[in-house]
Amino acid sequence: MKDIERTTRAIKRGIVAINDVLAIGNLPAEGPTSMDQLERFRHQLSLMLNEVESQASPNQEEPLRRIGPIIIDSWPLGSELGDALLKAENEYVRHMTAKR
Repeated sequence: MKDIERTTRAIKRGIVAINDVLAIGNLPAEGPTSMDQLERFRHQLSLMLNEVESQASPNQEEPLRRIGPIIIDSWPLGSELGDALLKAENEYVRHMTAKR
């Protein structure tokens, strides 16, 4: 599997995981503090996906997005949603860092 395919797949899985929670309308016991937080994360993932799919070069002056610290600091370990979002962000950071 190509690098870009692995990255886009991970990001899309994160977006789908958020959409599933938002569709139900109930926050899981383990994880996000608000629906608004999930919507912001979904927006961040959408931006990441657009950058990867457009094969944009990373902007040296703009820092890579970081949602991971929020998940790690305030979500319990073992959160399936948190794991999907961390994997998405990690793949994005790895992909964009390799392009620098």
